[in-house]
Amino acid sequence: MAARAALPSQPQPRLRLARLASHIVLGTDTAAVKRPGEPSLHSCSGGAPAMAPPEGGSRGILDGIRVIELATVVAAPSACAYLADMGADVIKIEAPNAPDMSRSWGGGDDPARTASPELFQALKQKKGGGGSAYVQCNRGKRSMLLDVQKSSGIAVLKRLLANADVFVTNVRLKGLQKVGLDYEALAQEFPRLIYAHFTAFGRSGPKTDDPGFDYAAWWAHTGLMDLCRSSDDADMPRFPSGVGDNSTAVQLAGYIGLALFHRERTGHGQLVDASLF
Repeated sequence: MAARAALPSQPQPRLRLARLASHIVLGTDTAAVKRPGEPSLHSCSGGAPAMAPPEGGSRGILDGIRVIELATVVAAPSACAYLADMGADVIKIEAPNAPDMSRSWGGGDDPARTASPELFQALKQKKGGGGSAYVQCNRGKRSMLLDVQKSSGIAVLKRLLANADVFVTNVRLKGLQKVGLDYEALAQEFPRLIYAHFTAFGRSGPKTDDPGFDYAAWWAHTGLMDLCRSSDDADMPRFPSGVGDNSTAVQLAGYIGLALFHRERTGHGQLVDASLF
C-alpha cells in the first residue's frame, strides 16, 4: 500500500448531538460519541432487538459488534439490517440534504404488514418520515445525519470508525476515493476494520463506476430476465422487485460474518465485496 502523507495535528472538535426527526445531527460543541447503551444516538426501533436473543444468552450473536453504514436504498442497508437482527449495533449515516430515497417508498402501506409497525407509525409522525421499505431495510438501527462531503464530516466519521468493527458502503469507488473513504485509505488507519463494499457491477472492469439497481444489473444484465421466459418467442417476464437486492444482501452479510471470524483468528481486518452483476 502506498504511504500517505501525515496530516498536521489539529485539536479535535467535540460533538454536539441534537435530535432531528429520526436522526441525530452532529455539530461541534459538547458530548463525545457514545458506546452502545448510552443515549446520544437515536435508536430507530426504540432499542428493541428485531430478533429475540438465544435463550439465556445476550442480545444476539453479534452483541458488541459496531457497524457503521454509509449506504442507501435496499441491498447494502438490508445486509446491515440482518446484522442488527443478530445483535450488532448499526449506525446508519445519511446526508443532511439527501436522505435515503427509500424513505419515500410505501408510506401508505398497512402498518400491521410492515417489519416494525411501531417504527412505521413513529416515522410517519416525523419530518422526513419513512415508509414500509425504509422500515424493512433499516429496522433495529440507530441513525445520524452527517455530511461526508466536508472535511469536518469525514473527521467525525473517522472518530466513529475508530471504535467500529465493520464499515458498509454502496458509494461508488470513484466517489469513495475522492473523499479518502476507499478501502486502501482506511485500511492504513484502521487495520482491524472489516470494509464491506456493495456495488452494481463489481470493483473492477469497464462498468465499475456505473450505477445500477437490481432490475438492470441483476435481472437484465445477468441474463436472468431472458432465461425466465417460457419460450424464445414469449414476452419478457414481470420483474421480481427486490429479489436481486435481498439475495445479494444475504451474501454480503455472510461475507462480513466470515471476515469477523477471520479477524478473531488473525487480528486483521479485510475487504469483502458483493455486487448485483
